[in-house]
Amino acid sequence: MRTIDDIRLANLETLITEQGGDSGGVTRLAELMGHNTSAQISQWRNRSPNSKTGKPRTISTASARKLERLCGKREGWMDHADDQ
Repeated sequence: MRTIDDIRLANLETLITEQGGDSGGVTRLAELMGHNTSAQISQWRNRSPNSKTGKPRTISTASARKLERLCGKREGWMDHADDQ
């Protein structure tokens, strides 16, 4: 069974594709989120380790809701697999 983190990551990939694909989509999502760089999106995507905890970076519930809102998805969309 897939975890919520796996589902959110898969849905992040869908959003990246919808926003223009690989690097362009990452950049566009970062801009929509109000970030100056695409680092946060890339860290989620690559599951980069958190420097303090060593655990992979994941998309928080607050960030998932913000992505949904900014990308015109219904609330909770990021949390559902195969519900594109």
